[in-house]
Amino acid sequence: MEGTVARAATESIAQFVESRQRRSTDKRAHRRGIASHDPVHDVSDENKATNPTRGDGSHTYVTGENSSAILHVRRSPFTNVILSEALPKGVKILSLPEFDGTSDPQDHIDKFYVKAYLYDITDAAYCKIFRTKLSGQALTWFNKMSSESIANLEQLIQRFIQQFSINKKYPKITTYLFTILQKEGENLRDYVKIFTHAVHEVPQVNHDMLSGIMQQNLCPRRFKESIAGKSPNTLEELLSRAEKYILIEETDELHSSEKRKRNEKYDEI
Repeated sequence: MEGTVARAATESIAQFVESRQRRSTDKRAHRRGIASHDPVHDVSDENKATNPTRGDGSHTYVTGENSSAILHVRRSPFTNVILSEALPKGVKILSLPEFDGTSDPQDHIDKFYVKAYLYDITDAAYCKIFRTKLSGQALTWFNKMSSESIANLEQLIQRFIQQFSINKKYPKITTYLFTILQKEGENLRDYVKIFTHAVHEVPQVNHDMLSGIMQQNLCPRRFKESIAGKSPNTLEELLSRAEKYILIEETDELHSSEKRKRNEKYDEI
Protein backbone atom coordinates (compact mmCIF):
# COMPACT_ATOMS: atom_id res chain seq x y z
CA MET A 1 0.00 0.00 0.00
CA GLU A 2 2.78 2.40 0.93
CA GLY A 3 4.59 1.59 -2.31
CA THR A 4 1.53 2.46 -4.35
CA VAL A 5 1.20 5.85 -2.65
CA ALA A 6 4.88 6.60 -3.16
CA ARG A 7 4.71 5.82 -6.86
CA ALA A 8 1.63 8.05 -7.24
CA ALA A 9 3.41 10.92 -5.51
CA THR A 10 6.50 10.50 -7.68
CA GLU A 11 4.40 10.53 -10.88
CA SER A 12 2.55 13.69 -9.74
CA ILE A 13 5.83 15.50 -9.06
CA ALA A 14 7.21 14.45 -12.45
CA GLN A 15 4.08 15.75 -14.24
CA PHE A 16 4.36 19.10 -12.41
CA VAL A 17 8.02 19.54 -13.38
CA GLU A 18 7.30 18.57 -16.98
CA SER A 19 4.44 21.13 -17.13
CA ARG A 20 6.70 23.93 -15.79
CA GLN A 21 9.41 23.08 -18.32
CA ARG A 22 6.90 23.13 -21.19
CA ARG A 23 5.54 26.58 -20.18
CA SER A 24 9.08 27.98 -19.87
CA THR A 25 9.98 26.68 -23.33
CA ASP A 26 6.82 28.25 -24.84
CA LYS A 27 7.64 31.67 -23.29
CA ARG A 28 11.20 31.69 -24.68
CA ALA A 29 9.91 30.81 -28.13
CA HIS A 30 7.31 33.60 -27.93
CA ARG A 31 9.95 36.17 -26.98
CA ARG A 32 12.19 35.10 -29.86
CA GLY A 33 9.26 35.52 -32.23
CA ILE A 34 8.61 39.08 -31.06
CA ALA A 35 12.27 40.05 -31.30
CA SER A 36 12.50 38.77 -34.86
CA HIS A 37 9.35 40.63 -35.97
CA ASP A 38 10.03 43.91 -37.93
CA PRO A 39 6.92 46.18 -37.88
CA VAL A 40 8.32 48.39 -40.66
CA HIS A 41 9.09 45.70 -43.25
CA ASP A 42 6.65 43.01 -42.15
CA VAL A 43 3.36 44.89 -42.38
CA SER A 44 -0.04 43.25 -42.56
CA ASP A 45 -2.35 43.73 -45.52
CA GLU A 46 -4.58 45.92 -43.34
CA ASN A 47 -1.69 48.33 -42.63
CA LYS A 48 -0.77 48.43 -46.32
CA ALA A 49 -4.31 49.49 -47.17
CA THR A 50 -4.31 52.38 -44.69
CA ASN A 51 -0.78 53.75 -45.17
CA PRO A 52 0.01 56.25 -47.97
CA THR A 53 2.16 55.49 -50.97
CA ARG A 54 5.18 57.39 -52.24
CA GLY A 55 5.33 59.06 -55.61
CA ASP A 56 7.21 56.06 -57.01
CA GLY A 57 4.54 53.64 -55.75
CA SER A 58 6.34 52.54 -52.58
CA HIS A 59 4.73 52.94 -49.16
CA THR A 60 5.69 54.92 -46.09
CA TYR A 61 4.51 53.05 -42.98
CA VAL A 62 4.15 54.57 -39.54
CA THR A 63 2.81 52.35 -36.73
CA GLY A 64 2.10 52.63 -33.03
CA GLU A 65 1.98 55.99 -31.27
CA ASN A 66 3.52 57.81 -34.28
CA SER A 67 0.80 56.75 -36.72
CA SER A 68 -0.37 60.40 -37.07
CA ALA A 69 3.12 61.64 -37.96
CA ILE A 70 3.13 60.56 -41.62
CA LEU A 71 6.17 61.76 -43.52
CA HIS A 72 5.33 63.56 -46.76
CA VAL A 73 7.46 62.81 -49.76
CA ARG A 74 9.24 65.85 -51.21
CA ARG A 75 7.79 66.88 -54.58
CA SER A 76 8.22 69.73 -57.06
CA PRO A 77 6.50 70.95 -60.26
CA PHE A 78 9.97 71.23 -61.82
CA THR A 79 11.33 68.39 -63.93
CA ASN A 80 14.50 66.58 -62.91
CA VAL A 81 16.43 68.58 -65.52
CA ILE A 82 15.67 71.80 -63.64
CA LEU A 83 16.10 70.29 -60.19
CA SER A 84 19.51 68.89 -61.06
CA GLU A 85 20.78 72.30 -62.27
CA ALA A 86 23.30 73.73 -59.81
CA LEU A 87 23.24 77.47 -59.26
CA PRO A 88 26.55 79.23 -59.88
CA LYS A 89 28.29 80.48 -56.78
CA GLY A 90 27.62 84.08 -55.85
CA VAL A 91 24.22 84.35 -57.58
CA LYS A 92 21.96 86.12 -55.09
CA ILE A 93 19.11 88.38 -56.18
CA LEU A 94 18.35 89.91 -52.82
CA SER A 95 16.97 93.28 -53.88
CA LEU A 96 14.03 91.81 -55.81
CA PRO A 97 10.82 91.97 -53.73
CA GLU A 98 8.79 88.82 -53.17
CA PHE A 99 5.56 88.20 -55.06
CA ASP A 100 2.71 87.20 -52.74
CA GLY A 101 -0.02 86.89 -55.38
CA THR A 102 -1.66 90.30 -54.89
CA SER A 103 0.27 92.57 -57.28
CA ASP A 104 0.74 92.82 -61.07
CA PRO A 105 2.50 89.62 -62.28
CA GLN A 106 3.95 91.32 -65.36
CA ASP A 107 5.47 94.04 -63.21
CA HIS A 108 7.13 91.38 -61.04
CA ILE A 109 8.48 89.55 -64.11
CA ASP A 110 9.90 92.77 -65.57
CA LYS A 111 11.71 93.53 -62.31
CA PHE A 112 12.94 89.95 -62.08
CA TYR A 113 14.47 90.04 -65.56
CA VAL A 114 16.18 93.36 -64.90
CA LYS A 115 17.97 91.84 -61.90
CA ALA A 116 18.45 88.28 -63.16
CA TYR A 117 19.92 89.25 -66.52
CA LEU A 118 22.94 90.62 -64.68
CA TYR A 119 24.05 86.98 -64.37
CA ASP A 120 24.96 84.64 -67.21
CA ILE A 121 22.97 81.60 -66.10
CA THR A 122 20.72 78.98 -67.71
CA ASP A 123 16.93 78.98 -67.93
CA ALA A 124 16.86 76.16 -65.39
CA ALA A 125 18.73 78.36 -62.93
CA TYR A 126 16.30 81.23 -63.62
CA CYS A 127 13.44 78.88 -62.75
CA LYS A 128 14.96 77.95 -59.41
CA ILE A 129 15.70 81.58 -58.52
CA PHE A 130 12.20 82.68 -59.57
CA ARG A 131 10.74 80.11 -57.18
CA THR A 132 12.62 81.64 -54.21
CA LYS A 133 10.84 84.99 -54.76
CA LEU A 134 7.32 83.56 -54.27
CA SER A 135 5.43 83.87 -51.00
CA GLY A 136 1.89 83.74 -49.64
CA GLN A 137 -0.75 82.83 -52.23
CA ALA A 138 1.86 82.57 -54.98
CA LEU A 139 3.93 80.01 -53.07
CA THR A 140 0.80 77.98 -52.29
CA TRP A 141 -0.11 77.97 -55.99
CA PHE A 142 3.39 76.85 -56.97
CA ASN A 143 3.46 73.99 -54.46
CA LYS A 144 0.08 72.67 -55.66
CA MET A 145 1.10 72.31 -59.30
CA SER A 146 1.50 68.79 -60.64
CA SER A 147 4.85 67.09 -60.25
CA GLU A 148 7.27 67.57 -63.16
CA SER A 149 4.79 69.83 -65.00
CA ILE A 150 7.29 72.67 -65.54
CA ALA A 151 10.10 71.86 -67.96
CA ASN A 152 11.45 75.33 -68.79
CA LEU A 153 11.28 79.03 -67.95
CA GLU A 154 8.73 79.82 -70.67
CA GLN A 155 6.22 77.36 -69.21
CA LEU A 156 6.73 78.77 -65.72
CA ILE A 157 6.20 82.39 -66.83
CA GLN A 158 3.11 81.55 -68.90
CA ARG A 159 1.42 79.72 -66.05
CA PHE A 160 2.45 82.43 -63.60
CA ILE A 161 0.87 85.21 -65.68
CA GLN A 162 -2.24 83.14 -66.36
CA GLN A 163 -2.75 82.37 -62.67
CA PHE A 164 -2.43 85.97 -61.48
CA SER A 165 -3.79 87.82 -64.53
CA ILE A 166 -6.62 89.22 -62.41
CA ASN A 167 -4.03 91.49 -60.75
CA LYS A 168 -2.65 92.80 -64.04
CA LYS A 169 -2.71 96.59 -64.51
CA TYR A 170 -3.89 97.46 -67.98
CA PRO A 171 -2.65 100.66 -69.68
CA LYS A 172 -4.96 103.65 -69.62
CA ILE A 173 -6.24 105.42 -72.73
CA THR A 174 -6.25 109.14 -73.59
CA THR A 175 -9.76 109.75 -72.25
CA TYR A 176 -8.41 108.99 -68.76
CA LEU A 177 -6.56 112.32 -68.82
CA PHE A 178 -9.84 114.25 -68.96
CA THR A 179 -10.58 112.99 -65.44
CA ILE A 180 -7.47 114.68 -63.98
CA LEU A 181 -9.16 117.94 -62.96
CA GLN A 182 -7.58 120.73 -60.95
CA LYS A 183 -9.35 121.01 -57.63
CA GLU A 184 -10.46 124.30 -56.16
CA GLY A 185 -7.59 125.68 -54.08
CA GLU A 186 -5.04 123.26 -55.55
CA ASN A 187 -1.85 125.07 -56.59
CA LEU A 188 -0.49 124.77 -60.12
CA ARG A 189 2.70 122.93 -59.10
CA ASP A 190 0.81 120.07 -57.45
CA TYR A 191 -1.66 119.80 -60.32
CA VAL A 192 1.02 119.71 -63.04
CA LYS A 193 2.82 116.95 -61.11
CA ILE A 194 -0.35 114.84 -60.93
CA PHE A 195 -1.22 115.48 -64.58
CA THR A 196 2.29 114.56 -65.76
CA HIS A 197 2.18 111.30 -63.82
CA ALA A 198 -1.15 110.49 -65.46
CA VAL A 199 0.30 111.18 -68.92
CA HIS A 200 2.98 108.53 -68.30
CA GLU A 201 0.23 106.00 -67.57
CA VAL A 202 -1.09 106.41 -71.14
CA PRO A 203 1.45 104.64 -73.41
CA GLN A 204 0.32 106.03 -76.78
CA VAL A 205 -0.90 109.51 -75.90
CA ASN A 206 -0.87 112.13 -78.64
CA HIS A 207 1.20 115.04 -77.29
CA ASP A 208 -0.59 117.48 -79.58
CA MET A 209 -3.71 116.91 -77.51
CA LEU A 210 -2.15 117.52 -74.09
CA SER A 211 -2.45 121.32 -74.12
CA GLY A 212 -6.13 121.13 -75.00
CA ILE A 213 -6.82 118.52 -72.34
CA MET A 214 -4.97 120.44 -69.61
CA GLN A 215 -6.67 123.69 -70.61
CA GLN A 216 -10.05 122.05 -70.16
CA ASN A 217 -9.05 120.59 -66.78
CA LEU A 218 -7.54 123.76 -65.26
CA CYS A 219 -9.33 126.21 -63.01
CA PRO A 220 -9.75 129.72 -64.56
CA ARG A 221 -6.34 131.27 -63.95
CA ARG A 222 -3.57 132.95 -65.93
CA PHE A 223 -1.90 129.74 -67.08
CA LYS A 224 -5.15 128.48 -68.55
CA GLU A 225 -5.49 131.75 -70.51
CA SER A 226 -1.90 131.39 -71.72
CA ILE A 227 -2.25 127.96 -73.29
CA ALA A 228 -5.65 128.89 -74.68
CA GLY A 229 -4.07 131.80 -76.58
CA LYS A 230 -1.06 129.84 -77.85
CA SER A 231 -1.00 126.06 -77.34
CA PRO A 232 2.36 124.32 -76.74
CA ASN A 233 3.00 121.54 -79.27
CA THR A 234 4.84 119.08 -77.02
CA LEU A 235 4.75 117.97 -73.41
CA GLU A 236 8.16 119.55 -72.89
CA GLU A 237 6.90 122.93 -74.09
CA LEU A 238 3.77 122.59 -71.98
CA LEU A 239 5.78 121.85 -68.80
CA SER A 240 8.28 124.63 -69.56
CA ARG A 241 5.52 127.22 -69.79
CA ALA A 242 3.78 125.77 -66.76
CA GLU A 243 6.98 126.27 -64.73
CA LYS A 244 6.94 130.01 -65.50
CA TYR A 245 3.40 130.39 -64.24
CA ILE A 246 4.16 128.19 -61.22
CA LEU A 247 6.89 130.66 -60.20
CA ILE A 248 4.51 133.58 -60.75
CA GLU A 249 1.83 131.89 -58.67
CA GLU A 250 4.24 131.04 -55.84
CA THR A 251 5.69 134.58 -55.86
CA ASP A 252 2.19 136.05 -55.61
CA GLU A 253 1.39 133.66 -52.76
CA LEU A 254 4.54 134.67 -50.93
CA HIS A 255 3.71 138.39 -51.24
CA SER A 256 0.16 137.72 -50.09
CA SER A 257 1.44 135.80 -47.07
CA GLU A 258 3.83 138.59 -46.08
CA LYS A 259 1.07 141.15 -46.48
CA ARG A 260 -1.22 139.15 -44.21
CA LYS A 261 1.49 138.94 -41.57
CA ARG A 262 2.07 142.71 -41.67
CA ASN A 263 -1.65 143.39 -41.36
CA GLU A 264 -1.91 140.99 -38.41
CA LYS A 265 1.03 142.78 -36.76
CA TYR A 266 -0.60 146.18 -37.20
CA ASP A 267 -3.86 144.84 -35.83
CA GLU A 268 -2.09 143.72 -32.67
CA ILE A 269 -0.68 147.25 -32.18
